[in-house]
Amino acid sequence: MINYSMLNVQNDIKTLIGTIERLKSENRYLKKIIADEIGSKLTEHKSDIQDVLEQKLESDFFFRSIFDHTPAGIVIFDVENMIILDVNNAFCKLLGYTQEEFLKLHLSDLSEKEVYEAEIELVKEFSEKGINTHRFEKPYLHKDGHFVWCDLTITKVKFTEYNMEFVIGIAVDISQQISSEKERELTLAKLADSEERYKLLVENIPDATWILDRNGHTYYVSPNIYNITGFTPSEIITNSKAIWFDRIHPSDKDRVDIEFDALFDTNKPYIVEYRWLHPNGNYIWINERSVKHTLFNGTRVAVGSYSDITARKEMEHKQEETQQLLKELNTDKDTFFNIIAHDLRSPLTGIMMMLKDLADNFDALPTNQIKEYTINLKEASSALFNLLENLLQWSMSQTNKLVPRPQYFQISEVIESSFRLNMENAQRKNIDLNLICELDFIIYGDIEMIKTILRNLLSNAIKFTPTNGNVTLNCESHDDHVIVSVKDTGIGMDKASLENLFKIANSHARLGTEGEKGTGLGLLLSKEFASMNGGDIIVESTPDVGSTFTLILPVIEINYR
Repeated sequence: MINYSMLNVQNDIKTLIGTIERLKSENRYLKKIIADEIGSKLTEHKSDIQDVLEQKLESDFFFRSIFDHTPAGIVIFDVENMIILDVNNAFCKLLGYTQEEFLKLHLSDLSEKEVYEAEIELVKEFSEKGINTHRFEKPYLHKDGHFVWCDLTITKVKFTEYNMEFVIGIAVDISQQISSEKERELTLAKLADSEERYKLLVENIPDATWILDRNGHTYYVSPNIYNITGFTPSEIITNSKAIWFDRIHPSDKDRVDIEFDALFDTNKPYIVEYRWLHPNGNYIWINERSVKHTLFNGTRVAVGSYSDITARKEMEHKQEETQQLLKELNTDKDTFFNIIAHDLRSPLTGIMMMLKDLADNFDALPTNQIKEYTINLKEASSALFNLLENLLQWSMSQTNKLVPRPQYFQISEVIESSFRLNMENAQRKNIDLNLICELDFIIYGDIEMIKTILRNLLSNAIKFTPTNGNVTLNCESHDDHVIVSVKDTGIGMDKASLENLFKIANSHARLGTEGEKGTGLGLLLSKEFASMNGGDIIVESTPDVGSTFTLILPVIEINYR
């Protein structure tokens, strides 16, 4: 700094000139201006030298003090050569250099190449367009290598009198502001990206999302709700409760209401599956999941997802049916092998015992006893053959290997044939066997299957009718069907027996009125055959009164006999 004690020169020209030279060396351009001006005043007005000198020096001290103590960084550089002429303390602190270090640097040392070149172009533009002041932001290069962002105002100053042109730059550190702004921009960019990703996710996943309050008012619902419900978001928001809740299946509604209320009352997660009435008139299965959330204004809402699980439910239902079917098939298999193990073994054992007795004692047996053995063997072998036949046919029907061979035939012939085959069994139990059939019908079906059905129905009626009972076979028409019924006065069946009648697992459990054994496969097979020929078998029964088995078949033509 200037040593002001040396300025009390009292018109001594030599001392004055020495002081001016010291000013030149200490303060470069500013003190040079002062010295030159004072020098010119000396030659013109020697008597005023003391006053002029003191005024200039006081002015220099005042402005230097302001220059050095200004909080904003100030740099002064030559326009032509971009040489740093002066800097204040704040600029030194801003970029980490001392004043002496700054005066040895070029302006290009304070910026990256691209930034410096852009700054030069800006100064040139000032000169060409006559612009003296401009404000912009730029990154200065700190002494330690990091960037310092500054709000820079540059002003071009020209001293025509001294043919000098320089630029004063005032720099304010905005690094923190820029960092905050950059961080804000980055945050906004992340938020925008997050929002866009969330939007893409919400609008393109199969599940819809929604926000509802406890009263069913909709705050938001994603556009893809239309793909599930057939309603647009605006339609749902307008008629929220009617669409969300009033279309729930009556059997499910109370449960859904209770679960939805529990979400708000107990914080229990809302996870429900229910049926919902689609605008197409069909119920679809919905899975909803939701949690409670409190909005910024304190409103408690449910935020949830809405999924159409109809396909899944249908698959689950099919799986349950398949599992049940497999269970039944497994039971049927066990029963089938049980029939083979027991029901075949018993008649075979009886046949073998009679044959052994007959062979061992043939010469000693009277003729009438041999005849009795022969009749018993015939009946036992016939029963065994029928059982094997039924087992074979039922097995083939279960594996789809038994294919109907339909043809046109008169039902009366089949009825009469089956009637004759069972007369002997009826007579043995003194059962009155009646046939009432005044019409004849032409049927298109598998004649052997129809014979089997009628034979089994008559045989079953005789088996479960006590001695001196009645069995009546009746045929009549109804619309385009023939109805053949077999009615007996037998022991009948209760409700449980009726429900299990056509199930193989329970079909062999009952004995006839005289201990006749059977497997029940005949009835089971008859039901299968009726279905294969486009018909059905219906059973009505009352315990201790009797049963009526009705065969229904499609008819082609009806003729009076």
